[in-house]
Amino acid sequence: MVRVTGWGQDGPYADRPGFGTPAEAISGWAHLNGFPEKPPTLPPMGLGDSVTSVLGAFATMVALYDRDARGGEGQVVHLAI
Repeated sequence: MVRVTGWGQDGPYADRPGFGTPAEAISGWAHLNGFPEKPPTLPPMGLGDSVTSVLGAFATMVALYDRDARGGEGQVVHLAI
């Protein structure tokens, strides 16, 4: 099972809705991107959402491999954007 949330399963923001743009802003990515004389710059696409979806698909494949090829019992993967 793969669980994807905006801010994680527990913690101070766990009950809040979340998506890529706020995660990119809070992580500091927007501050590091762009030019010093201009405001923070967000990516022109859903970067946080896209990266999380790719990592979720990869984690699913690795968990299925562990279950099928190595005799594992299954896994729960937690991802936060």
